[in-house]
Amino acid sequence: MNETEQNYAKPERTTKNETEHHYAQRERTTLNATEQRKSKIRYTLLMLVAGGFIVLCCAALANETPYPVESYPKTLSSACREGDARVYDECGLQIDIVKAAQSLALETGKTTLVVYGAEWCVWCHIFDDFAKGHYAPEYFKWARDEDTDKWLMQPFENVGVKEQAAKLNQFVSENFVIAHIEGDHSPDGPATISALGFDENDVKFYPFIFSLNSQGKYVDHMLAYKAMTHDDTRKNEEGKPLNEFDRSVLLTQLKTLKALAQ
Repeated sequence: MNETEQNYAKPERTTKNETEHHYAQRERTTLNATEQRKSKIRYTLLMLVAGGFIVLCCAALANETPYPVESYPKTLSSACREGDARVYDECGLQIDIVKAAQSLALETGKTTLVVYGAEWCVWCHIFDDFAKGHYAPEYFKWARDEDTDKWLMQPFENVGVKEQAAKLNQFVSENFVIAHIEGDHSPDGPATISALGFDENDVKFYPFIFSLNSQGKYVDHMLAYKAMTHDDTRKNEEGKPLNEFDRSVLLTQLKTLKALAQ
C-alpha cells in the first residue's frame, strides 16, 4: 500500500466491545458536562444569595453604627510592658492624657470624664464597651434540671438592650470626652488624680469615674456600682447577665456628673 492509500484507507472494522466502550465514554463525558453546568448554576445562585445576604447584613450594621466617642489615649505602644493593653497606657504620662482630653472637651463644648482604672479591671473594660454602644443581644444562664448532667447554658433575649445601649452611647458621645487614666503601672497615675483635686488615697474601687469642670478640676464621682444599685450583678444568677451594668443606672449617674460639671 502506497502513501496515498495509507492516508485514505478505510478504518478497520471496530468490534462490538469497542463500540460499546466508545458510546459509554461519550455518555460519561456528556454526564460530566451536564453536572458541571449544574454545578456552575448552583454556584451562581449560591453567590447571588450570599451576596444579597451580605448586602442586607451590611445595611443592618450600617444602620446600627454607634455614635462616635472621643477617648484618650489615642494610641498604645506595643513596647509597653506585655504590649497587649487595649484601653490604658501603662507607660506614658497620664497628665498628658488628661490635658489632651480637656483641650478637646473645651474645644467641643463637652465635659472631660475621667475613668481611673487598669487593664486588669474587667469592669473598666465593660464601661468602655458600654460607653461606645456595644451590647449583646442575648445572655446565658443555666437551665436547671433534676439530672445535673443535663444542665445546659440557655440563651435568652436581652430585651430592650439595643435601645438602652443607643441612649447611653448617644449621651456619652454628645457630652463627654473620656480620659482613661491608669493607676497601677503608669509613672504618674496616682499623682495625676491628686493633681486634679481628688486624694488618690481615697480611691477605693475601679473604675473610679468622675467629671472635670472647665478649669480641669474634680467635680464629683460616680458611686461604686454596688452602692448605686444595692445589687451586685456579678453574683446574680436570676437571669441578669454576668459582668453587665444596668445602663439606665449608668445614664442617670452620667447625667448627674454632666450637670454638676457645668
